[in-house]
Amino acid sequence: MENGGFFLNYEEAKSHLVCKLAAPDNGQNLRKVVFGRAFEELFAIPCILSRREDGKSIGTPVTLFHLARWKTGPQQILQDAVHNMQLILPPRLHRMNSLMESSMGGSLRRKIFLALRQKFSETQEETLEEFALAMAKRIGQQLQEGSGLEPMWVLGNDSWLFGASSLLFPGVLRQAAEKFGKDFYILPSSVHEVILLPQGGRETKELLYGMVQAANEKLDSSRFLSGKVYIYDRNKMEIKTL
Repeated sequence: MENGGFFLNYEEAKSHLVCKLAAPDNGQNLRKVVFGRAFEELFAIPCILSRREDGKSIGTPVTLFHLARWKTGPQQILQDAVHNMQLILPPRLHRMNSLMESSMGGSLRRKIFLALRQKFSETQEETLEEFALAMAKRIGQQLQEGSGLEPMWVLGNDSWLFGASSLLFPGVLRQAAEKFGKDFYILPSSVHEVILLPQGGRETKELLYGMVQAANEKLDSSRFLSGKVYIYDRNKMEIKTL
């Protein structure tokens, strides 16, 4: 895909727009970019989707320079960015345990496998894969049993790019609430994904904020979303800060 700077008009650019959810305190200078309020203290920022030389997709915020060049209002750009996001990077909801046990890069299973392969280089990889999967399953079970919480889910997309913006799609949250059969908490993990936790009655505000704080400690500023915990009210169909 082209870099945003090469789009001379909006008709060329709009099919490449996606949307990022961000907070003003995550290092993003909102004075230079197009943005709109999403909910609570979070903002929606339209970005131009492009691809680096290594094949990785990235999103570059639409700036006031683009706004002047394209001669298009910010509301139209935001509307098109949110619409495109659902088509280009559609939301995906996964059980957290299934992600831990998947063979995708960065999963717990994959990290265990790589560690085992380094230590037991003469062992067949098929055997190491089986052992890594068993360990990932066991760790997931222990975490779930030890937490006393409802099973957690991860909301993002298959590209793991700006997946937190899936919260902007009302249908996604409504369907999640129908699936859980109850209201749920939203724990920001990064701009690329959030964790959904169905209410179970055993969680406390202190515990939930501690979980978000622990997740944020591992992030750099470019991935940070929020230090707050949110709750989705399925009757009112709205998100509020806990």
